[in-house]
Amino acid sequence: MELINLFKVRKRLGLNNPTIDNALFSTNMVKIPVIPTGYNEDLDLN
Repeated sequence: MELINLFKVRKRLGLNNPTIDNALFSTNMVKIPVIPTGYNEDLDLN
């Protein structure tokens, strides 16, 4: 989850996210969840 949050912050700041080519990062645990979490980026404080 920390890595997913880091990618979200980098995307919000307009920064490129690195492409990680490692077997550990190809598991289901690393994929961004599709299920809505209730988090709304539009309501997030800057």
